[in-house]
Amino acid sequence: MKLKQICIAVLIIALLSIPQSAFALRTVGDTQADAVYFLTDQYTDLILSDSADVDWFKWDNYTGEDRRVTTFLAMLSGTGIYKMGIKIKYSNGIESSLMYSDLYMFGSSSFSNIYVPAGATVYLKIDAVNFVSMYDYYRMFFTHSSI
Repeated sequence: MKLKQICIAVLIIALLSIPQSAFALRTVGDTQADAVYFLTDQYTDLILSDSADVDWFKWDNYTGEDRRVTTFLAMLSGTGIYKMGIKIKYSNGIESSLMYSDLYMFGSSSFSNIYVPAGATVYLKIDAVNFVSMYDYYRMFFTHSSI
């Protein structure tokens, strides 16, 4: 019985130690409908696999109160340049247009204090302005706070 518990513990630790970028595969989060849920208040490091690849993320505001959202995108390695877009789907089904942030030094971009009413869903889209290599990592950060 102890051997089984040890094997399960080792398997869980092995699965948790897989880097998040291992999940950056084509067809995972490549459309708004397949968007991957954010890990809030944590850095997420990922890649785009080719120039046509995009990554969609989402967060549902089920906090019961209006929130403000801040996101940040930065290139960690390589010379590629990626951009970040944001859109909001409101609880009545209406969606905003996709808006892109300005690009800053070293391909970084951000959104600050984006108003998200209770029940709305925030979508972020990451795509390449200049794709160089699938080894160009980007880092994304997402957080929300009360109004």
